[in-house]
Amino acid sequence: MSARYHHVTMRLEDDLVIGTSVADSRRLARSALERDPEFGLMVFRAADNHLHSLLACEKEAAAEYGRRVEISSQLALDLGSPYAPARVRPIKDQAHLRSTFRYILDQDTRHGITGRPYSEASNLPDLVGFRGLGAFTRETLRLHLPRISDERILSMRPEFRVDRSPLTVADAPQLADAAAAAFALPHLRGNRPETVAARAAAVAVGRTFLRPAQVRWALGLGPAAEARLATLEPDPVAVGWVEAQLRLRRPVSRRANSG
Repeated sequence: MSARYHHVTMRLEDDLVIGTSVADSRRLARSALERDPEFGLMVFRAADNHLHSLLACEKEAAAEYGRRVEISSQLALDLGSPYAPARVRPIKDQAHLRSTFRYILDQDTRHGITGRPYSEASNLPDLVGFRGLGAFTRETLRLHLPRISDERILSMRPEFRVDRSPLTVADAPQLADAAAAAFALPHLRGNRPETVAARAAAVAVGRTFLRPAQVRWALGLGPAAEARLATLEPDPVAVGWVEAQLRLRRPVSRRANSG
């Protein structure tokens, strides 16, 4: 009988770092998460020079998932080197499934990687409600690992416990980046539907604690553009992603004292 779950590991042939910027991390997340939910992706995370994915599917489908991520990330990041053959390993039992989930989620700690405080080259933001691109992985995880609750994930990644005190003008400089992160975008420029949605959600969040002129300054918008975006009535869930990302970007000292 073939295994129901597989762990896919990918790296470049020259073993170089895969993505060196925040924008690269977001593009890589899109490469991993803009795939058919039928592959059963539960967790994905990039370390510095390799990627891990845990999938609820058979070996042939897991290999195909890896192939599609390879193609997409090559196009998105211009990596300059081909991938080595992906390693596809079966998961033996439920205990192995749980341990592999934790292993993948803790890649930065395991490898001593710093400077990536928001885990953007992973689906962790999606699992805890800070981003929507990979929201489907949250449901897949609950189906196959029902004991992995939000609290369990936050106990593993306490940096995602955020300061819930009221937003203030001191938070304004991070508003644009928070909105881009909430939609896994490298920036807020352009007129793609997801970019417009991100700007509209950012305006909605900004107007809850800033004057219109301050919102325009924070997002680099003119009066007409800001007023037009304010009429779009973005999805409240998306507004919640942006607010969560904004709170995540508060100084660690403030978050540590927030309980």
